[in-house]
Formats: sequence, structure tokens, C-alpha cells
Amino acid sequence: MVQLFAGYKALVEFENFGRSTRYLAWISFCSPLPKPLGFSTRNRILLHPMLDVKEAFPNFIEKLEKILNSCNTIKDDHATMLKRKIRKSQKRFPIKSKVEALDRTYLSRVRMATVTAYIGDRMHVTYDHESIPNDQGFIFSVNSEYVHPIGWAMAVGHEIFDPIENLDPLSESYFPEYPKDIELEVGQVLEARHPYDPYVIASASIDTILKHGYFMASFKSTPKELKRPTRYCFHITSAYIYPVGFCERNGIALRKGEETSSMGLSAPLHLLPTRPTHQFSEQLKFEATDVNDPQYLGPVTVQKVAEHMLYIHFDSWPLEDPSNSAWISADSPDIYPLGYAELIGHKLQCDPVSKNQNN
Repeated sequence: MVQLFAGYKALVEFENFGRSTRYLAWISFCSPLPKPLGFSTRNRILLHPMLDVKEAFPNFIEKLEKILNSCNTIKDDHATMLKRKIRKSQKRFPIKSKVEALDRTYLSRVRMATVTAYIGDRMHVTYDHESIPNDQGFIFSVNSEYVHPIGWAMAVGHEIFDPIENLDPLSESYFPEYPKDIELEVGQVLEARHPYDPYVIASASIDTILKHGYFMASFKSTPKELKRPTRYCFHITSAYIYPVGFCERNGIALRKGEETSSMGLSAPLHLLPTRPTHQFSEQLKFEATDVNDPQYLGPVTVQKVAEHMLYIHFDSWPLEDPSNSAWISADSPDIYPLGYAELIGHKLQCDPVSKNQNN
């Protein structure tokens, strides 16, 4: 009998007919391991209870049937229901389809790419006309806001490397809805998750207004190894932009560049609708991908909750190194319940050695 769930894991208790000794085990619930009641009888499989239960109740089968006849059970296809849902999500960008994906070498533009493989809802893309030697491509969630159908950049006015000419325009229904009465202007300032350092929330300023609710933000607090300012595209409804004062209100250290409220008005993001509530809390555990190295999927612990944002730390990595942590939205497609890696057949990476091997 299931006692509780933790993600895709279930804590089950084996029937002991009220004896003091309890037998508990964690199992992968969305797997072929658990069977519906009656499975053994229909398939002529002999049930074996724990040894002490069998000795105390020689007629345990009859006793078990009386108890279980009144219990609810799982469906015969419960193990494949979720996998069917995952496979359905892959239809958004089928294998071999062309997409416009965030250019991981130059974050202010997108470039043409080809979907080459899936594992669960994680899709691997290879960049077309890639100039990086021995490049292995990149991995995104199929629901990522950083991957788009062909024609997105042209419709939005976003920079794209080596674009395709004479494209049919994208349908208006593709673009996210947003409040049209919120007016963004060049020079307005805001706070946002830093594109290169996802463990940091930094000040930024709007430098270009695009179409369909998108805009380019400029960060002056750029990593030293980059010789150019960091520019990044956001949608006005993005979970990773915040009104000025967000960090102060939530006790977060804001990385400041030259963008200050004295240089421009605050972007009116406070006028956006309130985001849905969530059930996350500090010390809660789940699985997540590393934003900068998305082939890494491992267990994380929530260190801080700031409204809809979660500050997560990858387990087994030193807490004192902030690069082992990240700010991520509570509704991000890059976080998963415990047991997801096992469900899709992905290696759960939970030690520094496995992460270093990916770099």
C-alpha cells in the first residue's frame, strides 16, 4: 500500500496484517515495478509475503483478498501514461526539424539549429554552420523559451546568425499574450537574472524594444572574460525579470552595474499580473538541470524562496561556491520531481566528478 509520494517515487508498505514489524520500501512508481491488484492472479503468479507473515498466517492469500477487495488500485497502463504524455510533448519540435535556438556562444542572438535527439522532454540540437571545433551541440527543454520555430527572429526583430530568407510569417497565436497597456521604453531599468551567472540577480537597462512583447536588456556587470557588454532578450512576461526593488524586498544581494534608477525610470513591471502561488519551500528537494551545462541533471535543494523564484543548490557541491547554485522559476521546465531521471533513462548525476566530466 502506498504511504506517501515524493515526486515519481512512492513509499510503499508491504501488507503485514497488523503486526508490529513494518516493511517499507521506496519504489519508482511510474515504472513497470508496481502492478494493479489482481495482476498475480490473472497471470498465475505466486505471491510471496515476508517470511514472518507467511509463518503467522498460512492462509495469507485468503486474508489478503478480503482486505484488498475494498481497496483502490492503479491502472494496467499506469507505467506508460506519463511516458505517452512526454512523447506527445516532443511533437512540438520533431527530430530533424529546423529551429531557431539561443546561440550559446553569443547570447544576444539566435541561430539556426536542427533537433537531433530526445531523452524525455529534453531535446538535443546541433547548430547549423557551427564554427566551434568538436562542438557537441546543446540541450534544451522542449518547452524552453530559448527555442523557437523558424521565422521567430524575423517576426520579433531579433538578431539571428545566417538567417533563411523569404520565410512565411509566424501566426500571431504563437506569441505569448501580455498586457498591451504596459509601455516599455529604452533606458528604463529593471532587475533580472544574469544570463552568464544564473546564481546572480543584476541590474539591467532596456536598450532595444522588439516586437510582440520582447525587448533587449543590457547588463554592464559583465564577466571579465567577455570583452563586450552582455545583452539578452526577454519577454515582458518572463519569470526572470523583476521590478526595481525586488532584491531589496526579498533580502537578495543585487549585482549593480552602471544601470541605476538615476539613469532612467524603472520599467513598470510591477503592473504585471501576480504570478500563481506555488508550494515550494526551503530545504525541499527535486531534480534540475544546470542552466549553463544542461546535459547535467541532478538532485538539488531549495536554499531560498523569493516570491516565484527559487535559489537552488546542486547537492554534493560546495555551498560556498555560488556557481554551484542558481536562481530558477518555480514553473521552470528545467526542474523535475524526484525520480524523473530514472523515469526517462537519464543518468542522475549527483557528485562533482560526474559534472566535471561534462565540461
